[in-house]
Amino acid sequence: MHNQFEYLMRWYYPVLRELVTTEGFRAKRHELARRIGHGITPHNVDEALEKLAALGLIKKDEKGRYVQADTIITTGPETQSAAAYFYHDQMIKLALDALQTQTSDERNFSAITFGCRKQDVPEIAQILDDCRHQILAYLENRGNVVDEDVYQLNVQMFRVTKKRGSK
Repeated sequence: MHNQFEYLMRWYYPVLRELVTTEGFRAKRHELARRIGHGITPHNVDEALEKLAALGLIKKDEKGRYVQADTIITTGPETQSAAAYFYHDQMIKLALDALQTQTSDERNFSAITFGCRKQDVPEIAQILDDCRHQILAYLENRGNVVDEDVYQLNVQMFRVTKKRGSK
């Protein structure tokens, strides 16, 4: 989907889309660039707001303020597109930065290293997908709350050993 590609190619598009829900949000380009950080410029903010509106992901309400067009959007548990690849690549880099710069009360990093059979992988992936759906349902059912910040939740599961017999 072309829209999904455009949305996911710049990691800060989803962040900016979520920022419109935060307390005291104002579409002030310099302020938003500082709030997002990571080298994002006021020009990037302008471009992102325009693109998000053009994609129908944000809109202006009757008072002229940006709001989300839909509360929750998702690419699904595993999107194979090039855009999803770039999005995850960018978010993993931001996660590394957070691991190095944020305190433990600002982030939550945990890991499990485990042995399993190939046939276990789909069941474990379904458990992770169910957890993601539960979080999305919780967020959607909070009512009219005003968010304070934007967080990113990455869940990765991958093989860390080589396949048996490979060199």
